[in-house]
Amino acid sequence: MDKILALQDKFEAPSVEILEEALKQHLIALKRRDNEQDHLLTENATKIAELEGKKLELEKRITQEQSKHIACLDELERRNKILKEREHEKTRLITENRHKEAEKNKIMSKCKMPSVTDENTLENGRKKFEYYKNLTGIRWDYPMLKNGIKGYVTNKQDYIHPFFFELDQADLTANLWEEIAKSTTLKGSE
Repeated sequence: MDKILALQDKFEAPSVEILEEALKQHLIALKRRDNEQDHLLTENATKIAELEGKKLELEKRITQEQSKHIACLDELERRNKILKEREHEKTRLITENRHKEAEKNKIMSKCKMPSVTDENTLENGRKKFEYYKNLTGIRWDYPMLKNGIKGYVTNKQDYIHPFFFELDQADLTANLWEEIAKSTTLKGSE
């Protein structure tokens, strides 16, 4: 206890006025600190409100972008489906084209080499044509056969006479034979 009394003598107890003044100063400092913290709190609340607004705006943009992304994915899927259908159709058409080409080549190979009977028929037809041409002396104008009978008659020596008859003429055959007869008559007997 002596120690306490020695300390009490050593340190003097402050007066009430000093304590009141110290308490006032402490309260003023606390109030100033409270005001500063209120000011910081207000600033932080404003910043939080701004950040919340930005956050909502970003969330809205993200939602819009996600919607666009989903729409793009749907469109891409639709186009991929169409592309696959086109590829299948292309493959089918290529296969069909190859089959048609093979059929064509098969038919063409048959057409390139006529059969023996076809060759004989063609040769007989050529011979008959030459025989009739030499016998009658008639040379036909084939492009004009649609409109009428046109050509000329010759005896291969001194007679050439053109003719044209309408298709609907009644005595067509008789007129042709008359032209043939004129070509066989000698020039001196006319």
